[in-house]
Amino acid sequence: MNLETKKSAKELIQNAVLFHMNQKPLERITVTEICKSIGIGRSTFYLYYSDCFQVWESIQNAFCDQLNVILNRLQDGDDQESVLTIHRAMSELIRENQQAYDILIHTQVESPAMKRVISSVMELMRKNLRDRTQLDEKSLD
Repeated sequence: MNLETKKSAKELIQNAVLFHMNQKPLERITVTEICKSIGIGRSTFYLYYSDCFQVWESIQNAFCDQLNVILNRLQDGDDQESVLTIHRAMSELIRENQQAYDILIHTQVESPAMKRVISSVMELMRKNLRDRTQLDEKSLD
């Protein structure tokens, strides 16, 4: 199986899990149900994931990783232009991952992924506050 086919199969599985999560809780979604909905065999599913929970974890991790890349770019720049660029990037990330974002925000508030997002944002805010405080102290000297 080539890389593109592998990526395509994983995306199909992820999209199917997201679709079904909009219909019912993750714990009630079966591998058989996912496979039937996208026309793949269970063996194909198990090539990539052990269960539907692992699919959801993979989706959350990918979203958080992409968000952290964006947030780290914000740490590197402090001018108005970079803030607008980061805002656009975050908006695009949310738009591209709308289903996952909606599920994450509305039903998975206590999930490890949400805790990672909150932790990343809080750390960025602490760093920015420390940096601004140091700048203010230097300007007083």
